[in-house]
Amino acid sequence: MSFAASLIPRILVSALPLAAACTDPAADDRAGEAAAGAAVVDGAAEAAVIGGWYTDTAGLAGAAAAVPEAEARALLTGNTARAITAAVTAPACVAVDSDQATYVAATFTACTGPGGRGGLSGTVRGELGLATTPCGPAQCPTALTWTMTADLTWGDGGALAGAWTIDAPLATTAPRTLTGALTATARDGASATSQATASWTRAADDCVALDAQATLTGAAAGDLTVTGLAACPGACPTAGAVVLQGARGALAWSYGAGATVTVTAGDRSFALPLACAR
Repeated sequence: MSFAASLIPRILVSALPLAAACTDPAADDRAGEAAAGAAVVDGAAEAAVIGGWYTDTAGLAGAAAAVPEAEARALLTGNTARAITAAVTAPACVAVDSDQATYVAATFTACTGPGGRGGLSGTVRGELGLATTPCGPAQCPTALTWTMTADLTWGDGGALAGAWTIDAPLATTAPRTLTGALTATARDGASATSQATASWTRAADDCVALDAQATLTGAAAGDLTVTGLAACPGACPTAGAVVLQGARGALAWSYGAGATVTVTAGDRSFALPLACAR
């Protein structure tokens, strides 16, 4: 499985609002907040997956002072184009455009993307910036920044739109960071807009560790914090915690071994099945 396809499994907690409301009728007024928080976590995960397509530094890692900038740009844009194509099951569904130096753009039409999620349509574009250092008569890269825009929908009703930047050193296992504005729509129709930051690392087995913060705006305004989220390709998260602090207090859920998530609202806790385990 490619780095792009396996960077972060989709974190699906769309069952949370309904289950919480059904278990405790007094929790009805928190359902919208829970849905918004779930949408943001899911959207941040998708944005990081997209970022994985653009941060494949194969051919440069460990050689920061050896590859001139022009050659590095061609290599990085080529890596990205191949990663995008590899992320879908039928390469003919995506059209990739690049000048092989400064940008890579893709248009998806009813693709099946990472994790088998179908009906992926829309556009994503990245503009490449490089930090460099002198290497003889040339400049050689030490780190990269992609400035991203996306407007994507999925056949299950999910959507992601926004603009963000991704910063990455050349080492493939070094932390990547994401900063930007995201509007995410979950599969159940819940939608939220947020200003988000995230940092993640990838191990040799493609498992990831993610920390993130987001400020939600609109009806479900609040602050969302994701700490120590651990997940491997094709599996539900196995560790980590999410806290949404809104005007009516905190709503939290945590991940552990198995296919459930523990949700806490006030002094009540509920164990709910994860959608990713279905």
